[in-house]
Amino acid sequence: MEDITGAEQNLWTLIITWGMVQCFVLAGLLSFQKQGNRSQRTVIILILLIVGVQSLHFLYMYFDWYLAFPHFIWTVEPLWFLTGPLLYFFERFSTQKNRTFYWRDLFHLLPFLLAIIYIWDYYLLQGDAKIAYYNSFYENYNVSPDYFYFLFMLSQLIYGIVALRNFRAYFKKVGFEYSNDLIYRDRWVIFMLSGFVFYWGFTLLYHILLIANFDLFFTYDYLTYTFLTLFVQAFGISAVTSDHSFFTTPISDQHEELKEKTSENLQEEAQRILSFMEEEKPYLNPELRISDLSRLLDIPSHHLSAIINGSFDKNFFEFVNDYRVEEVKSKLPDPSYSHYTIDAIARECGFNSSASFYRVFKQSTGVTPSEYLKGVA
Repeated sequence: MEDITGAEQNLWTLIITWGMVQCFVLAGLLSFQKQGNRSQRTVIILILLIVGVQSLHFLYMYFDWYLAFPHFIWTVEPLWFLTGPLLYFFERFSTQKNRTFYWRDLFHLLPFLLAIIYIWDYYLLQGDAKIAYYNSFYENYNVSPDYFYFLFMLSQLIYGIVALRNFRAYFKKVGFEYSNDLIYRDRWVIFMLSGFVFYWGFTLLYHILLIANFDLFFTYDYLTYTFLTLFVQAFGISAVTSDHSFFTTPISDQHEELKEKTSENLQEEAQRILSFMEEEKPYLNPELRISDLSRLLDIPSHHLSAIINGSFDKNFFEFVNDYRVEEVKSKLPDPSYSHYTIDAIARECGFNSSASFYRVFKQSTGVTPSEYLKGVA
């Protein structure tokens, strides 16, 4: 086993330290954000804090600080049992309108409580006894591994897989029905959950390998904590800086907002959207997202999506592409564009994919661009 007495700072620990600090900073910044519902933000903040505390505990063990402060050994281990339930609640708060916390939800905290009970006798030991037990535990890990910890990692992996499956089912059900922005929310959420599933799967495999060769302990512990801190930092930054496309608004909430608006107000806002689209032509931007149009119109993105759905009976994707198709139709017979290819005209009108352009154009007009050009020539 590697001797870590007097361990020094290295590239790995610098990265983990940086990630730890960022977790705490991002948690503070996110607490002042207004995007997403409060329940969603609270879950992300708690995950950031848990990862930050766990990273600090890793550094505490690595640099032998536990020799001076032994009573902090394993004090944060039970917190890991909260990450799985937090993913579950994030999924529920993102896809369901009802955010009430029921008594039965306490069941998800049971692994956390069992972990505390499991380690409780160790917490009552004297400092020297804690250090001796800790050293003995890892020296004999390949003889008597901690199977309870394996169950813990497996439970987190299952939570992550279930949340990932539920989100995929939700986005598949919704599809483009409500807004193109769901594509970007889908990517963020799937990225986040896939990262957690990968982390817990890798960590489970890593601890299985420790049974055969414990010398791998710090080598792979670097990798797991480095990945975790950088990954959580990435989605924490996304939650703070890209909040419009990070948080998912339950579809039922969009319907409720429409119900609260009077017919007159909806018509006024719908007309303002139409006027803006015709005068400013934001659809010419191939990277236009609903969050971009939201900022230009000063209308919350989920509310803008609801207006488009309710007033025009279209989703954002269809709404924008209809304008692009009309722009293409006006330019195809225009002599000033005669030296342009059809694909070049499509790009001028906001399409960034030829395959997407031809599909959308045929769906909208019933003919291909070439056939349309022949018909108007």
